[in-house]
Amino acid sequence: MHAIRSAALIIAAVLQIVFAIAPSLVGIEGSIGETAERNRTILVPAGYAFSIWLILYIGGIYVALWHAFRPRNPVVHRAGWLAILAFSGNAVWALHQPVFGPGLMSFVILECILVFAIWAGAAGRAELEPSASNRTAYGFLLALGGWITVASPAGLSLAFGQAGMWPLFGDEQAAALIILGIWALIALALAFRLAALAYIIPIVWGLYAVIVMNQERPTLTMTITGLCLVFPIVTLAGKWARRPAAA
Repeated sequence: MHAIRSAALIIAAVLQIVFAIAPSLVGIEGSIGETAERNRTILVPAGYAFSIWLILYIGGIYVALWHAFRPRNPVVHRAGWLAILAFSGNAVWALHQPVFGPGLMSFVILECILVFAIWAGAAGRAELEPSASNRTAYGFLLALGGWITVASPAGLSLAFGQAGMWPLFGDEQAAALIILGIWALIALALAFRLAALAYIIPIVWGLYAVIVMNQERPTLTMTITGLCLVFPIVTLAGKWARRPAAA
């Protein structure tokens, strides 16, 4: 079973890269980035922010190889199954969005990636004393979850746009603030629970890239700047809450 799981994880890690970079290999024109750019809303980060995928894809390959050389670790096995689902979701998303657009189903796929990536990374908490290589692998999975977390508000706004419902209430900034407000409640709860810098660094990176695109909207940029400051504080609070109680 380990060999099958390892092979599936390596295939999924490679396919998510191939389909994202060269969807034309399977006859699909365009890409996730091009689709998002054509349907851009004010919650879509600046284009340079998507360079983070290079790190995430390298991390995916690392996770696949790391898993292959740990045949006797049950926590690694659990994380491996979940990583397969996260990477496979990435591959499906890379093919779905250019064909069908950034609609509701694209957003659902995005959230499935989010759930499985965070679940896979959090699985490492079951190891009382994980090695440095194990912590690195779980960190890459949480980083993927962090980036998909910050991509979720943009994905939701794009889904509303494809449905002809954007901007909500005829005010794009107000709509963005509503989405960010609801999203922040969930994302900050996750940041506290996970208490992992690997999770919040991509979030702050993405939020800053949204600020860059909205310099003419001070209310929005001040709100997002506040979130950029709150995420590290909440993460440190989560670390403090998880520290062992004094004997």
